[in-house]
Amino acid sequence: MADIKPFNGYFYNPKKIKNLAQVIAPPYDVIPQEEREEYYLRKYNIINLILPKETATKDKYTHSASLLKEWLKNDILKKDAKTSFYLYHQNFIANGESLSRKGFFALVRLEDFKEGKILPHENTLSSPKKDRFKLLNAARANLSPIFLIYSDDNNRIMNLLEENRENKTFADFTPLARKNAEYIQKGFPHPLGKKHTIWRVSNPQIKEKVQEIMKSKTLYIADGHHRYETALKFWKENKKDSYRWILAYISPIEDESLKIFPAHRLLKTFSEEEWKKLQDKAGDFFWVRELPLNDLSKTFETIQKEGEKRHAFGVAYNNGKEIKTLLLVSKNEKKLLGKMDGRRRSKALSPTRHSRFGDGAATERHSPAWKHLDVSVLHSLVFSYMLGLDEKNLQDTSRLNYEVDRYKTLDMVKNGTFQIAFLLNSTKVEEVRVVANRKERMPGKATYFYPKVSSGFFINVFEK
Repeated sequence: MADIKPFNGYFYNPKKIKNLAQVIAPPYDVIPQEEREEYYLRKYNIINLILPKETATKDKYTHSASLLKEWLKNDILKKDAKTSFYLYHQNFIANGESLSRKGFFALVRLEDFKEGKILPHENTLSSPKKDRFKLLNAARANLSPIFLIYSDDNNRIMNLLEENRENKTFADFTPLARKNAEYIQKGFPHPLGKKHTIWRVSNPQIKEKVQEIMKSKTLYIADGHHRYETALKFWKENKKDSYRWILAYISPIEDESLKIFPAHRLLKTFSEEEWKKLQDKAGDFFWVRELPLNDLSKTFETIQKEGEKRHAFGVAYNNGKEIKTLLLVSKNEKKLLGKMDGRRRSKALSPTRHSRFGDGAATERHSPAWKHLDVSVLHSLVFSYMLGLDEKNLQDTSRLNYEVDRYKTLDMVKNGTFQIAFLLNSTKVEEVRVVANRKERMPGKATYFYPKVSSGFFINVFEK
Protein backbone atom coordinates (compact mmCIF):
# COMPACT_ATOMS: atom_id res chain seq x y z
CA MET A 1 0.00 0.00 0.00
CA ALA A 2 2.69 2.52 0.96
CA ASP A 3 5.34 3.52 -1.57
CA ILE A 4 8.79 4.39 -0.26
CA LYS A 5 12.15 4.69 -1.93
CA PRO A 6 15.82 5.14 -1.01
CA PHE A 7 17.37 8.51 -1.75
CA ASN A 8 20.63 10.39 -1.98
CA GLY A 9 19.71 13.52 -0.11
CA TYR A 10 21.76 16.50 0.89
CA PHE A 11 23.65 16.40 4.17
CA TYR A 12 26.17 18.56 5.98
CA ASN A 13 29.57 18.26 4.28
CA PRO A 14 31.96 16.77 6.89
CA LYS A 15 34.84 18.70 5.30
CA LYS A 16 33.07 21.96 6.13
CA ILE A 17 31.15 20.97 9.26
CA LYS A 18 33.39 19.14 11.73
CA ASN A 19 30.83 18.75 14.52
CA LEU A 20 27.27 17.75 13.65
CA ALA A 21 26.13 18.71 17.13
CA GLN A 22 26.62 22.35 16.13
CA VAL A 23 24.12 22.16 13.28
CA ILE A 24 21.44 19.64 14.32
CA ALA A 25 18.28 20.93 16.02
CA PRO A 26 14.88 19.64 17.17
CA PRO A 27 11.87 20.09 14.84
CA TYR A 28 10.84 23.72 14.42
CA ASP A 29 7.78 23.50 16.66
CA VAL A 30 9.49 22.06 19.75
CA ILE A 31 12.52 24.34 20.03
CA PRO A 32 11.84 26.21 23.28
CA GLN A 33 11.54 29.96 22.79
CA GLU A 34 14.13 30.59 25.49
CA GLU A 35 16.68 28.33 23.74
CA ARG A 36 16.31 29.51 20.15
CA GLU A 37 19.00 32.18 20.29
CA GLU A 38 21.47 29.54 21.39
CA TYR A 39 20.75 27.60 18.18
CA TYR A 40 20.85 30.73 15.99
CA LEU A 41 24.33 31.56 17.31
CA ARG A 42 25.66 28.28 15.93
CA LYS A 43 26.69 29.06 12.36
CA TYR A 44 24.95 26.92 9.74
CA ASN A 45 22.56 25.42 12.29
CA ILE A 46 19.46 24.01 10.60
CA ILE A 47 17.25 26.33 12.68
CA ASN A 48 18.16 29.08 10.19
CA LEU A 49 16.30 27.12 7.50
CA ILE A 50 13.40 25.58 9.42
CA LEU A 51 12.67 28.55 11.69
CA PRO A 52 14.21 31.48 9.81
CA LYS A 53 14.33 35.10 10.89
CA GLU A 54 13.33 38.11 8.87
CA THR A 55 16.08 40.43 7.65
CA ALA A 56 16.06 44.10 6.67
CA THR A 57 15.46 43.14 3.03
CA LYS A 58 13.83 39.70 3.13
CA ASP A 59 10.90 38.05 4.82
CA LYS A 60 11.72 34.92 6.77
CA TYR A 61 10.69 32.51 4.02
CA THR A 62 12.77 34.22 1.34
CA HIS A 63 15.64 34.37 3.83
CA SER A 64 15.49 30.60 4.35
CA ALA A 65 15.46 29.97 0.59
CA SER A 66 18.43 32.31 0.10
CA LEU A 67 20.42 30.63 2.84
CA LEU A 68 19.70 27.19 1.40
CA LYS A 69 20.85 28.33 -2.04
CA GLU A 70 23.99 29.83 -0.51
CA TRP A 71 24.81 26.71 1.52
CA LEU A 72 24.37 24.51 -1.54
CA LYS A 73 26.56 26.79 -3.65
CA ASN A 74 29.30 26.88 -1.00
CA ASP A 75 29.18 23.12 -0.53
CA ILE A 76 28.04 23.38 3.10
CA LEU A 77 25.38 20.89 2.11
CA LYS A 78 26.54 18.04 -0.09
CA LYS A 79 24.52 15.51 -2.07
CA ASP A 80 25.21 11.90 -1.13
CA ALA A 81 26.77 9.93 -3.97
CA LYS A 82 24.93 6.77 -2.92
CA THR A 83 21.20 6.12 -3.09
CA SER A 84 20.40 4.55 0.26
CA PHE A 85 18.02 3.91 3.07
CA TYR A 86 19.57 5.24 6.28
CA LEU A 87 19.31 3.14 9.42
CA TYR A 88 18.98 5.33 12.52
CA HIS A 89 19.52 4.46 16.20
CA GLN A 90 18.44 7.15 18.63
CA ASN A 91 19.49 6.57 22.25
CA PHE A 92 17.69 8.59 24.90
CA ILE A 93 16.63 8.85 28.52
CA ALA A 94 13.01 9.38 29.54
CA ASN A 95 11.90 9.56 33.16
CA GLY A 96 15.16 7.90 34.22
CA GLU A 97 14.91 4.98 31.77
CA SER A 98 17.62 4.41 29.11
CA LEU A 99 16.16 3.44 25.73
CA SER A 100 17.13 3.11 22.07
CA ARG A 101 14.59 3.65 19.29
CA LYS A 102 15.38 2.24 15.85
CA GLY A 103 14.06 3.23 12.45
CA PHE A 104 15.23 4.49 9.07
CA PHE A 105 15.09 7.47 6.74
CA ALA A 106 13.46 7.22 3.31
CA LEU A 107 11.36 9.16 0.84
CA VAL A 108 7.63 8.42 1.01
CA ARG A 109 5.13 9.00 -1.78
CA LEU A 110 2.44 11.48 -0.74
CA GLU A 111 -1.10 10.11 -0.82
CA ASP A 112 -4.54 11.44 -0.03
CA PHE A 113 -5.69 10.12 3.34
CA LYS A 114 -8.82 8.70 1.71
CA GLU A 115 -6.60 6.17 -0.10
CA GLY A 116 -5.81 4.55 3.27
CA LYS A 117 -2.09 4.14 2.57
CA ILE A 118 -1.00 6.90 4.94
CA LEU A 119 -3.24 7.93 7.83
CA PRO A 120 -3.23 10.81 10.32
CA HIS A 121 -4.33 10.55 13.94
CA GLU A 122 -4.46 14.15 15.19
CA ASN A 123 -6.33 17.31 14.28
CA THR A 124 -4.37 20.08 12.60
CA LEU A 125 -4.61 23.86 12.60
CA SER A 126 -4.66 26.21 9.61
CA SER A 127 -2.08 28.68 10.93
CA PRO A 128 0.90 26.26 11.14
CA LYS A 129 0.03 24.83 7.73
CA LYS A 130 -0.02 28.28 6.13
CA ASP A 131 3.37 29.00 7.70
CA ARG A 132 4.90 25.71 6.50
CA PHE A 133 3.37 26.15 3.04
CA LYS A 134 5.06 29.53 2.59
CA LEU A 135 8.37 28.01 3.68
CA LEU A 136 8.01 25.00 1.38
CA ASN A 137 7.02 27.20 -1.54
CA ALA A 138 10.09 29.38 -1.02
CA ALA A 139 12.69 26.71 -0.25
CA ARG A 140 11.44 23.96 -2.58
CA ALA A 141 12.82 21.32 -0.23
CA ASN A 142 11.84 19.09 2.69
CA LEU A 143 14.01 20.71 5.34
CA SER A 144 13.25 18.16 8.07
CA PRO A 145 11.65 14.69 8.15
CA ILE A 146 8.19 13.76 9.28
CA PHE A 147 7.81 10.74 11.59
CA LEU A 148 5.84 7.68 10.41
CA ILE A 149 5.12 4.36 12.10
CA TYR A 150 4.02 1.00 10.70
CA SER A 151 3.33 -2.51 11.96
CA ASP A 152 5.75 -5.37 11.28
CA ASP A 153 5.20 -8.31 13.65
CA ASN A 154 8.20 -10.23 12.31
CA ASN A 155 10.41 -7.13 12.14
CA ARG A 156 11.38 -8.08 8.58
CA ILE A 157 12.26 -4.59 7.40
CA MET A 158 14.41 -3.61 10.36
CA ASN A 159 16.17 -7.00 10.34
CA LEU A 160 17.07 -6.53 6.69
CA LEU A 161 18.41 -3.06 7.34
CA GLU A 162 20.36 -4.08 10.45
CA GLU A 163 21.92 -7.11 8.75
CA ASN A 164 22.94 -5.20 5.62
CA ARG A 165 24.07 -1.86 6.96
CA GLU A 166 27.50 -0.63 5.88
CA ASN A 167 30.28 -1.13 8.40
CA LYS A 168 31.24 2.52 8.45
CA THR A 169 28.79 4.81 10.18
CA PHE A 170 27.32 7.64 8.13
CA ALA A 171 26.91 9.82 11.24
CA ASP A 172 27.65 9.34 14.91
CA PHE A 173 27.22 12.19 17.36
CA THR A 174 25.97 13.32 20.74
CA PRO A 175 23.91 16.55 20.95
CA LEU A 176 25.45 19.49 22.75
CA ALA A 177 24.48 19.79 26.39
CA ARG A 178 21.93 22.45 27.23
CA LYS A 179 23.86 25.37 28.70
CA ASN A 180 21.34 26.77 31.15
CA ALA A 181 20.41 24.39 33.95
CA GLU A 182 17.07 26.18 34.21
CA TYR A 183 16.06 24.72 30.84
CA ILE A 184 17.05 21.14 31.57
CA GLN A 185 13.91 19.10 32.01
CA LYS A 186 14.01 16.49 34.73
CA GLY A 187 11.98 13.86 32.92
CA PHE A 188 13.34 14.48 29.42
CA PRO A 189 16.89 15.86 29.69
CA HIS A 190 17.27 16.71 25.98
CA PRO A 191 14.61 17.03 23.25
CA LEU A 192 16.85 15.15 20.82
CA GLY A 193 17.89 12.34 23.11
CA LYS A 194 21.39 11.29 24.04
CA LYS A 195 23.31 9.63 21.16
CA HIS A 196 22.60 9.27 17.45
CA THR A 197 24.08 6.79 14.98
CA ILE A 198 23.27 6.39 11.28
CA TRP A 199 24.38 3.81 8.71
CA ARG A 200 23.79 3.60 4.97
CA VAL A 201 22.02 0.59 3.50
CA SER A 202 22.82 0.79 -0.21
CA ASN A 203 22.65 -2.85 -1.37
CA PRO A 204 20.28 -2.79 -4.42
CA GLN A 205 18.64 -6.14 -3.63
CA ILE A 206 17.98 -5.18 -0.01
CA LYS A 207 16.53 -1.83 -1.04
CA GLU A 208 14.14 -3.58 -3.41
CA LYS A 209 13.09 -6.07 -0.72
CA VAL A 210 12.38 -3.28 1.78
CA GLN A 211 10.29 -1.43 -0.80
CA GLU A 212 8.36 -4.57 -1.68
CA ILE A 213 7.57 -5.42 1.95
CA MET A 214 6.44 -1.86 2.67
CA LYS A 215 3.89 -2.02 -0.14
CA SER A 216 1.72 -4.22 2.08
CA LYS A 217 1.89 -1.78 5.01
CA THR A 218 -0.15 1.17 6.17
CA LEU A 219 1.84 4.14 7.42
CA TYR A 220 0.58 6.25 10.31
CA ILE A 221 1.73 9.81 10.93
CA ALA A 222 3.26 9.97 14.39
CA ASP A 223 4.64 13.49 14.10
CA GLY A 224 4.53 16.05 11.29
CA HIS A 225 0.82 16.21 10.42
CA HIS A 226 1.02 19.87 9.43
CA ARG A 227 4.06 19.32 7.22
CA TYR A 228 2.50 16.28 5.55
CA GLU A 229 -0.73 18.09 4.69
CA THR A 230 1.28 21.09 3.51
CA ALA A 231 3.45 18.92 1.24
CA LEU A 232 0.38 17.18 -0.18
CA LYS A 233 -1.26 20.50 -0.98
CA PHE A 234 1.97 21.80 -2.53
CA TRP A 235 2.23 18.77 -4.80
CA LYS A 236 -1.41 19.05 -5.88
CA GLU A 237 -0.91 22.67 -6.84
CA ASN A 238 2.30 22.03 -8.77
CA LYS A 239 1.93 18.45 -10.05
CA LYS A 240 5.64 17.78 -10.41
CA ASP A 241 6.86 14.26 -9.65
CA SER A 242 9.75 15.30 -7.39
CA TYR A 243 7.26 17.24 -5.23
CA ARG A 244 5.26 14.08 -4.54
CA TRP A 245 7.90 12.56 -2.26
CA ILE A 246 8.43 13.63 1.32
CA LEU A 247 11.40 13.01 3.61
CA ALA A 248 10.43 10.70 6.47
CA TYR A 249 11.78 8.78 9.42
CA ILE A 250 9.97 5.44 9.72
CA SER A 251 9.87 3.21 12.81
CA PRO A 252 8.00 -0.04 13.58
CA ILE A 253 5.16 0.06 16.08
CA GLU A 254 6.58 -3.05 17.72
CA ASP A 255 9.83 -1.33 18.74
CA GLU A 256 9.86 -1.48 22.55
CA SER A 257 11.48 1.95 22.68
CA LEU A 258 8.71 3.59 20.65
CA LYS A 259 7.42 5.71 23.51
CA ILE A 260 4.38 7.96 23.62
CA PHE A 261 4.14 10.42 26.47
CA PRO A 262 1.20 12.65 27.33
CA ALA A 263 1.26 16.36 26.65
CA HIS A 264 -0.21 17.76 29.86
CA ARG A 265 -2.65 20.65 29.48
CA LEU A 266 -2.00 24.05 31.04
CA LEU A 267 -4.47 26.93 31.16
CA LYS A 268 -3.93 30.62 31.82
CA THR A 269 -6.34 32.89 33.71
CA PHE A 270 -8.28 30.05 35.30
CA SER A 271 -10.61 31.71 37.79
CA GLU A 272 -11.97 30.72 41.20
CA GLU A 273 -15.40 30.57 39.58
CA GLU A 274 -14.15 28.02 37.03
CA TRP A 275 -12.43 26.05 39.78
CA LYS A 276 -15.70 25.92 41.75
CA LYS A 277 -17.56 24.83 38.61
CA LEU A 278 -15.06 22.01 38.11
CA GLN A 279 -15.44 20.86 41.71
CA ASP A 280 -19.25 21.05 41.59
CA LYS A 281 -19.61 19.05 38.37
CA ALA A 282 -16.75 16.58 38.72
CA GLY A 283 -18.64 14.38 41.19
CA ASP A 284 -21.28 13.59 38.56
CA PHE A 285 -18.75 11.62 36.53
CA PHE A 286 -15.66 11.02 38.66
CA TRP A 287 -14.58 9.77 42.03
CA VAL A 288 -12.87 12.85 43.45
CA ARG A 289 -10.12 13.16 46.03
CA GLU A 290 -7.03 15.26 46.66
CA LEU A 291 -3.80 14.43 44.84
CA PRO A 292 -0.72 14.72 47.10
CA LEU A 293 2.23 16.50 45.49
CA ASN A 294 4.86 15.89 48.18
CA ASP A 295 6.34 12.95 46.24
CA LEU A 296 5.97 13.51 42.48
CA SER A 297 7.03 9.99 41.53
CA LYS A 298 4.18 8.60 43.63
CA THR A 299 1.86 11.32 42.33
CA PHE A 300 2.23 10.14 38.76
CA GLU A 301 2.31 6.48 39.73
CA THR A 302 -1.10 7.04 41.32
CA ILE A 303 -2.50 8.66 38.17
CA GLN A 304 -1.07 5.83 36.05
CA LYS A 305 -2.39 3.07 38.29
CA GLU A 306 -5.86 4.59 38.52
CA GLY A 307 -5.87 5.00 34.74
CA GLU A 308 -5.18 1.35 33.93
CA LYS A 309 -8.89 0.48 33.82
CA ARG A 310 -10.57 3.88 34.07
CA HIS A 311 -10.07 7.46 32.94
CA ALA A 312 -7.87 9.28 35.44
CA PHE A 313 -6.63 12.86 35.56
CA GLY A 314 -4.59 14.85 38.02
CA VAL A 315 -5.42 18.52 38.49
CA ALA A 316 -3.26 21.20 40.13
CA TYR A 317 -4.64 24.73 40.58
CA ASN A 318 -2.87 27.85 41.82
CA ASN A 319 -5.36 30.40 43.17
CA GLY A 320 -2.61 32.87 44.01
CA LYS A 321 -2.44 31.77 47.63
CA GLU A 322 -2.04 28.01 47.56
CA ILE A 323 -1.91 24.96 45.29
CA LYS A 324 -5.11 22.93 45.30
CA THR A 325 -5.31 19.48 43.75
CA LEU A 326 -7.81 16.91 42.53
CA LEU A 327 -7.55 13.32 41.40
CA LEU A 328 -10.43 12.51 39.04
CA VAL A 329 -11.21 8.83 38.38
CA SER A 330 -14.20 7.92 36.19
CA LYS A 331 -16.96 5.95 37.88
CA ASN A 332 -19.77 5.37 35.34
CA GLU A 333 -18.42 4.87 31.85
CA LYS A 334 -21.82 4.83 30.15
CA LYS A 335 -22.93 8.06 31.80
CA LEU A 336 -19.59 9.71 31.12
CA LEU A 337 -19.46 8.80 27.43
CA GLY A 338 -23.10 9.73 26.99
CA LYS A 339 -22.36 13.34 27.84
CA MET A 340 -19.41 13.69 25.51
CA ASP A 341 -19.59 15.60 22.28
CA GLY A 342 -20.49 12.86 19.87
CA ARG A 343 -19.79 14.61 16.62
CA ARG A 344 -16.74 14.93 14.41
CA ARG A 345 -15.70 16.76 11.28
CA SER A 346 -17.02 14.78 8.35
CA LYS A 347 -14.44 16.10 5.90
CA ALA A 348 -11.43 16.19 8.18
CA LEU A 349 -9.54 13.97 5.75
CA SER A 350 -10.23 15.92 2.58
CA PRO A 351 -10.46 19.59 1.57
CA THR A 352 -13.77 21.44 1.83
CA ARG A 353 -15.05 24.52 0.10
CA HIS A 354 -14.41 26.43 3.31
CA SER A 355 -10.67 25.86 3.54
CA ARG A 356 -7.79 25.03 1.25
CA PHE A 357 -6.35 22.97 4.07
CA GLY A 358 -9.39 20.74 4.70
CA ASP A 359 -10.64 22.10 8.03
CA GLY A 360 -14.20 20.82 7.72
CA ALA A 361 -17.30 21.29 9.84
CA ALA A 362 -18.54 18.87 12.52
CA THR A 363 -21.20 16.63 11.03
CA GLU A 364 -20.50 12.96 11.87
CA ARG A 365 -20.57 11.06 15.13
CA HIS A 366 -17.41 9.95 16.87
CA SER A 367 -16.83 6.26 17.43
CA PRO A 368 -16.64 4.60 20.87
CA ALA A 369 -12.90 4.14 20.23
CA TRP A 370 -12.47 7.91 19.98
CA LYS A 371 -14.66 8.57 23.02
CA HIS A 372 -12.68 6.14 25.16
CA LEU A 373 -9.47 8.13 24.72
CA ASP A 374 -8.41 9.97 27.88
CA VAL A 375 -7.59 13.06 25.86
CA SER A 376 -11.06 13.00 24.27
CA VAL A 377 -12.70 12.72 27.70
CA LEU A 378 -10.66 15.67 28.94
CA HIS A 379 -11.41 17.93 25.99
CA SER A 380 -14.99 16.92 25.25
CA LEU A 381 -16.37 16.22 28.72
CA VAL A 382 -14.24 18.26 31.12
CA PHE A 383 -13.32 21.29 29.01
CA SER A 384 -16.40 21.58 26.82
CA TYR A 385 -19.33 20.09 28.76
CA MET A 386 -18.31 20.71 32.37
CA LEU A 387 -16.41 24.00 32.07
CA GLY A 388 -18.04 25.42 28.95
CA LEU A 389 -14.69 26.18 27.32
CA ASP A 390 -14.59 26.56 23.55
CA GLU A 391 -11.54 24.76 22.17
CA LYS A 392 -11.13 27.01 19.15
CA ASN A 393 -11.13 30.03 21.45
CA LEU A 394 -8.59 28.33 23.72
CA GLN A 395 -6.31 27.82 20.74
CA ASP A 396 -6.86 31.24 19.17
CA THR A 397 -6.17 33.09 22.40
CA SER A 398 -3.20 30.87 23.32
CA ARG A 399 -4.88 30.23 26.65
CA LEU A 400 -4.29 26.48 26.27
CA ASN A 401 -0.70 25.27 26.34
CA TYR A 402 1.02 21.89 26.37
CA GLU A 403 4.02 20.49 28.23
CA VAL A 404 5.33 16.93 28.06
CA ASP A 405 7.65 17.17 31.05
CA ARG A 406 5.52 16.47 34.11
CA TYR A 407 7.94 18.09 36.52
CA LYS A 408 8.11 21.28 34.50
CA THR A 409 4.30 21.25 34.18
CA LEU A 410 3.83 21.40 37.93
CA ASP A 411 6.63 23.92 38.34
CA MET A 412 4.84 26.29 35.96
CA VAL A 413 1.66 26.05 38.05
CA LYS A 414 3.54 26.55 41.30
CA ASN A 415 5.34 29.67 40.00
CA GLY A 416 2.14 31.13 38.57
CA THR A 417 3.06 31.00 34.88
CA PHE A 418 -0.17 29.03 34.44
CA GLN A 419 -3.06 28.80 36.86
CA ILE A 420 -4.06 25.17 36.32
CA ALA A 421 -2.65 21.93 34.92
CA PHE A 422 -4.49 18.80 33.85
CA LEU A 423 -2.20 15.78 34.10
CA LEU A 424 -2.84 12.86 31.73
CA ASN A 425 -1.74 9.31 31.13
CA SER A 426 -0.23 8.35 27.78
CA THR A 427 -2.22 7.50 24.69
CA LYS A 428 -1.37 3.93 23.62
CA VAL A 429 0.14 3.10 20.23
CA GLU A 430 -2.72 0.69 19.54
CA GLU A 431 -5.21 3.49 20.20
CA VAL A 432 -3.42 5.58 17.59
CA ARG A 433 -3.79 2.80 15.05
CA VAL A 434 -7.44 2.03 15.82
CA VAL A 435 -8.58 5.67 15.66
CA ALA A 436 -6.54 6.36 12.51
CA ASN A 437 -7.95 3.27 10.79
CA ARG A 438 -11.44 4.61 11.49
CA LYS A 439 -10.48 7.84 9.68
CA GLU A 440 -10.88 9.84 12.88
CA ARG A 441 -8.63 12.41 14.45
CA MET A 442 -7.72 12.84 18.09
CA PRO A 443 -7.58 16.28 19.69
CA GLY A 444 -4.33 18.10 18.94
CA LYS A 445 -1.26 17.04 20.94
CA ALA A 446 -2.93 13.78 21.92
CA THR A 447 0.43 12.07 21.53
CA TYR A 448 4.02 13.10 22.14
CA PHE A 449 6.42 10.63 20.56
CA TYR A 450 9.71 11.09 22.39
CA PRO A 451 12.40 11.85 21.50
CA LYS A 452 11.73 14.04 18.50
CA VAL A 453 13.38 13.19 15.20
CA SER A 454 16.31 15.50 14.66
CA SER A 455 16.32 18.11 11.90
CA GLY A 456 19.52 18.51 9.93
CA PHE A 457 20.67 15.01 9.09
CA PHE A 458 19.18 15.19 5.61
CA ILE A 459 17.44 17.66 3.32
CA ASN A 460 15.40 16.58 0.33
CA VAL A 461 15.97 19.30 -2.26
CA PHE A 462 13.40 19.08 -5.06
CA GLU A 463 14.65 18.55 -8.57
CA LYS A 464 14.16 21.53 -10.87
